[in-house]
Amino acid sequence: MPGLKTVEALQFLHTELSKVVDEHTRTQTKEKWRHFLSAMRGKSTCFSPFSLVCLLVISVSLFIAAFVDSDGAASDNKWVQRSYPMLHLPISPCISLQWIMRDGYLVNLPHPLLVEGDVIIMRPGLSAPGDCKSVDDDTCLVHGEVFSGSSPQAKGDGPQPRVPMSSKKFILQETPILKNFRYSPFKVYFLNAD
Repeated sequence: MPGLKTVEALQFLHTELSKVVDEHTRTQTKEKWRHFLSAMRGKSTCFSPFSLVCLLVISVSLFIAAFVDSDGAASDNKWVQRSYPMLHLPISPCISLQWIMRDGYLVNLPHPLLVEGDVIIMRPGLSAPGDCKSVDDDTCLVHGEVFSGSSPQAKGDGPQPRVPMSSKKFILQETPILKNFRYSPFKVYFLNAD
């Protein structure tokens, strides 16, 4: 199973995130935004008008730099296999990476770039990035469930040779990053601020 193409996956992620942002925008009222802005202007915040302007200028500069090559020509931004993190990077507590099939290649992707319909490779001992269903059989994993690989082998007296546990292909049934936006504390702040 070749998995999704990078362009398709990023377009899907953009569409889904746009829907979440639009839904959030519709639920907010002008009064709640005024309350937020007045809280930002207070003396207890680290944001000042000057720091917000600097942050905006830096963000725009980085955005422009991401789409322009060093010679000043606009780049194609084609993702190739070397654009992804190496497959055998050690597990890090700072970033969660997942083996995934993209553009017909096995690549390593951070969880926020995973989308519904992606073919992921679950290795034994890793937790599922979202709800997913096995490609080969009816096995299902829920978000956070640890994949155990094959069934335990029979125990005998003394040392026994063991067959290594194998990885298994699953299809994601949800886009994991959307949960972060739908249930974020920022949204809860707005819903409870009156």
